[in-house]
Amino acid sequence: MAADAVVHLLALSGAKVRDGLPEATPDLVRAVLLEALPRFLSVAPGEEGAALAVLRVLGDRTRADGRLNTKRHARLREAIDTCAEEHLPVMCDPRELTRPRFWGGLLRARGVDVRDAQAVRGELEELARLPYAERAGLLSLSDATESAESDAGLLCAGPVALALRPYRRALAMER
Repeated sequence: MAADAVVHLLALSGAKVRDGLPEATPDLVRAVLLEALPRFLSVAPGEEGAALAVLRVLGDRTRADGRLNTKRHARLREAIDTCAEEHLPVMCDPRELTRPRFWGGLLRARGVDVRDAQAVRGELEELARLPYAERAGLLSLSDATESAESDAGLLCAGPVALALRPYRRALAMER
């Protein structure tokens, strides 16, 4: 999922596309890692560094294809490493939680293939049929926070644990 997101966001951000792959630049790396990904991509536990790995592979591939000299390749790797320190905390910041990231994380946690539009639609319809109390229970911050604290090995507690109270009420379609 991260590979698709990074490749598409680079292309949409204006990267030159050659042989089907976008060519990252230090400026585009910053834009994708620190601005675009936190808005659109939810992070599954254990996948926190996937976008960084994808950018490194793209840079190495561009270098191997002869489209980056050694100096530009080093600057690109340096930009990725510099942004890595900010990227991981930004991806876990509750202020960066958007509805697409929240719902993507919730659907993935329920075992739904988010690439299958029919499966997503069916699951959202199923969630809408649940009584309010059950929907609110799915978005319970206290339960998610407790489980996140007990699982100290995870960098991000996940989208459910990051949801804020008024935001959760709106997502649960409180009437």
